[in-house]
Amino acid sequence: MNFKDKNKNHAQPLSHFYFMEKTKHYIDTEVFQYWKIQMPFYREMKESDCKDSVDKWIFNLSNMSTMEANLAFTEEQPLFMRLQELASYSALTPLQQIQYDDSYHNFVCYHGQLDYKLKEGEEIGFEKGEAKGRAEGEKLGIVKTAIAMLKKGLPIDLIAEISQLSVEEIEELKKTL
Repeated sequence: MNFKDKNKNHAQPLSHFYFMEKTKHYIDTEVFQYWKIQMPFYREMKESDCKDSVDKWIFNLSNMSTMEANLAFTEEQPLFMRLQELASYSALTPLQQIQYDDSYHNFVCYHGQLDYKLKEGEEIGFEKGEAKGRAEGEKLGIVKTAIAMLKKGLPIDLIAEISQLSVEEIEELKKTL
């Protein structure tokens, strides 16, 4: 209702009704029931007056057109943020909606391209890192083998020939022993 009930006994924001048999006072069926919402009560309410989630929903819906900033209770119920976005979008003119849709489409495409390039860059970096790691591992294996040959007393020329390391590199290894 977009007005308050004139009967002071019925002056409450939200009422829930069932169909009841009048003489014996029993609920006929729970299938047929209705809610009476008196919207002026919710327009006069403050956020602090809302007791439960139904009050919060009706408060936001009844005050959407007059709220200058965000809807109330968005921290408690994130769905109100989505409702606010939809309301903001529907308040745009048709031309503004087209411009917004184009801008949003460009935004989504741009971020899609960034994500693709990032993934592609990670793959290239992984391949380069893997190749570098493999080369360093092979070099380490050759150095360990050369050290083992030095410990056995093999001549430097023979070690250089087998390991394909330079004589200078083998002499540097010999100094570390």
